[in-house]
Amino acid sequence: MSNPREAKVQDIEVQDVIIGSGFIIGDLKQYRPQAQVLAVQQEKPTFRTDPYAFEDYKIFQLPAEPHEILVDQNAHVDHHGSAIHVDSVHIKSVSTASLFEVGGIEEIYSQSRIKHIRALKNEQSR
Repeated sequence: MSNPREAKVQDIEVQDVIIGSGFIIGDLKQYRPQAQVLAVQQEKPTFRTDPYAFEDYKIFQLPAEPHEILVDQNAHVDHHGSAIHVDSVHIKSVSTASLFEVGGIEEIYSQSRIKHIRALKNEQSR
């Protein structure tokens, strides 16, 4: 960032920052969190000789598609003062390639791919 600012934080409480996510106080030039998750839900534990693997699922092999830029690149922001002031923030969780930031950022590219697998007794008989 061209004019870094001081962050004055009174109180921030965050319970969890997990799975490729971040908690940043201050300005950033670039942030690129990524997460690949296989979420397996089983009714009872079973022994598997063939473990789940990312390469077995198409979602993890597909190329990332570019997203539409939603912010005008010629936007101008006037900061009122040289510091960022935060009184109080309470967050339960920041998860799966996301970001909680007190500050500014020039570029963020976040990618999250999740495959949910359910191995439940009632659903196997359908």
